[in-house]
Formats: sequence, structure tokens, C-alpha cells
Amino acid sequence: MRKKPLFPLLMLIICLFVADVQAGGQKTTVINAVDGNTLLVKRDRKLIKVRLWGIEAPELSQPYGREAKARLMALCRNQKVTVYLKNGSGKSAYEVYMEKGFRLNLNSEMVKKGYARATVGKYKSVEGLARKNKRGLWAKK
Repeated sequence: MRKKPLFPLLMLIICLFVADVQAGGQKTTVINAVDGNTLLVKRDRKLIKVRLWGIEAPELSQPYGREAKARLMALCRNQKVTVYLKNGSGKSAYEVYMEKGFRLNLNSEMVKKGYARATVGKYKSVEGLARKNKRGLWAKK
């Protein structure tokens, strides 16, 4: 009895698993920005609020709050995005990507432009650059 090689089968299973995890994002269309770190998206004829994971933008009543909302709206209103559920301190929060010839991480982009603070390590270096370059929230500091 000849043994069949397990390695190719194992590699196929691993590849399928990785593809399934990466495909875990849900495609939606952005309808509007609620504030600087929350989007209103449409999926399956339902409107859903999507909070951006790992960032905190000023409230609308705070300095730069309206500017942050306007920036987020300008980036992605009426655009197709892919949202990935992340753990967010008791609330559902998402990492959001938009295709613009490349994958643009909206969470990172808001921090990079100085319209939001990083609340997770992943975006801390981007915030450091925004501070150094005196962008948005950091312009007057």
C-alpha cells in the first residue's frame, strides 16, 4: 500500500483557511459620516452604523469635530468599502478599507491627516507623524 503525501493536502487546507479569514470582510456602501469616527453604511437594504476601530475623533461639539466628520465624508461618501469586525472596548468596531487603485485604510488615514487620535498601537506611529507634521488636531500644539 502506497502512502499518499499529506503535505499538499495540508497546504491546500491552510490556504483555504487563510483565504476564508481574509474574506471575512463585508462589502458595503458608505451613505454618510455620522461623526469623525463613525460611518453610516448600507448593506442588504439596511442602514448600519460602523464605528472605526482603534481611533477616536473629536465629538462634533469639540474643536475639529466638524472638520473630522467632513474629512471622513470627503474620503468615502457613496464609496464601496470593506469592513472587518474588530474587538472594540465593549462596542462593535471595524477596520474599514476602500479600494482606490490600492487598499486605503480609512482608520489609519483619519489619524494620518490629524483628524483622530490613535487608541491602539497599530496607529500610534501614524499619529506620531501627524503630530510631528502639525496636522489637524496637532496644528496648534
